[in-house]
Amino acid sequence: MDKKYYLAIDVGASSGRAILGSFDGYKIGLKEVHRFGNGPIEAAGSLYWDILNIYRECCAGLALAKKKCPKIESVALDTWGLDFGLIGKNGRLSSNPLSYRDPGKYIDNRGRFYEMVPRERLFGITGINPIYTMVPLFYLYGMRLGRQPELGYAAKFLMMPDLLNYFFTGSFCSEFTIANNTMLLDWKTKTWDSYLLGKLGLKKSLFPDIVMSGKKIGNLARKVCTQLEVDSLPVIAAASHDTTSAVAGLPVFKKRWAFISAGTWCVIGIQTEDPLLDTRLLPTAITNEGAAEGKNLIAKNLTGFWILEKCRQRWAMDYGNLLGWGKLAEMAKEAGPFNAFIDIDDQIFSQNHDNMPGLIRDYCARTKQKKPEDIAEVTRCIYESMVLRFKFDLDLIAELGGTEVDLIHLIGGGAKNPLVCQWTSNLTGIPVAAGPVETTSMGNLLMQLKASGEIKSIEEGREISFNSSNILIYEPRDRNRWKEAFDDYVQIVKNN
Repeated sequence: MDKKYYLAIDVGASSGRAILGSFDGYKIGLKEVHRFGNGPIEAAGSLYWDILNIYRECCAGLALAKKKCPKIESVALDTWGLDFGLIGKNGRLSSNPLSYRDPGKYIDNRGRFYEMVPRERLFGITGINPIYTMVPLFYLYGMRLGRQPELGYAAKFLMMPDLLNYFFTGSFCSEFTIANNTMLLDWKTKTWDSYLLGKLGLKKSLFPDIVMSGKKIGNLARKVCTQLEVDSLPVIAAASHDTTSAVAGLPVFKKRWAFISAGTWCVIGIQTEDPLLDTRLLPTAITNEGAAEGKNLIAKNLTGFWILEKCRQRWAMDYGNLLGWGKLAEMAKEAGPFNAFIDIDDQIFSQNHDNMPGLIRDYCARTKQKKPEDIAEVTRCIYESMVLRFKFDLDLIAELGGTEVDLIHLIGGGAKNPLVCQWTSNLTGIPVAAGPVETTSMGNLLMQLKASGEIKSIEEGREISFNSSNILIYEPRDRNRWKEAFDDYVQIVKNN
């Protein structure tokens, strides 16, 4: 068949990219046509997303892609989860969306909410473990408590990818995997839950219709086409939460697999047909998440390379040089092993600190460990601590899910880090399949293939991903040394 072309726009919390996918009936070729930086902006004590710049960069990616390939079948977009914008009755965005790292989103109103809706009932309705205060449900409740006027003027609530899709098409809708992040969906019906909305004092009309991944949202609006000097094309609902898009794009070739998406955030999990509604999940911070085609992930979210990124920023201030990721990996390799560990799941490491290396040293001193002093030691501490936490949570997920794991798919930016990949295999005793790095874009493109009728299911799409991917397999080594380190790590985590 002649090649067909599709455009995936993947916006992460630190960068975004537009990827042109070419499909020949057997595999997908990926070509990056645009990349841009992203990050929250602090103003007057709050952290905002510059959503208009994000949209402008998405438009730039679309325009560049159309210049390179005039005949594009469709476009789809995915972003990180948790954050949202409000559209007023005049169709305009009320304000820049706040970042999930904004201090206001860490205010804990959960206890008061549980007086209305007990935690166990909330879990039973949504399937989601109410771990994080920055989840939209709790933040909307905080807005109600604070009588913030934005809700009174709002006509539509839109999660970040839904907001960008609105800018593209003028249509209001919310894709299932990103809507599920709100903790406002009934997992059985996959619709907004009237009981929870009633407890929040919110009208159901505030929330747009839910569509499943692989469905058409609309076409590029005429004004957008005129502005960008492009012809119209369909806009498709990807699995709009970037984690679920990455899982949709996995080049699966084993039946019993787990995934680790290693980026700014790290997400560990397994895929199931339905949520696991076992209350043993509640004290673990493991949760269910909606996945493509209405499936489910039993997953754990961890602070990931954000910790090292904040260290890089501090070192750039201190030494005048922003060290590259490859250079840091080389330095870590030369540092001594197993000197100190941190618990990357500790909330202090997820926040926006100006001196992350100092915070790491303070943690190590408080837990009676040797403090990592130089850049190499701090970097090695972060890498080893990530891997140790991967093992800790993967064991628990597999136990709760009642499964064994034969292969770990390690995807995202971490797939380019041979230390993290090899050490994960060493510690778990399980082969690690690293790559592709752009699995999120692959999953995005596969949902477009489904919308166009080229494939019928995610399983069919994963075969195409396998055909299209260069995968490195890491086999376990040095298991005894890592087992001893893991025993030490567990004691540090339990005693902290």
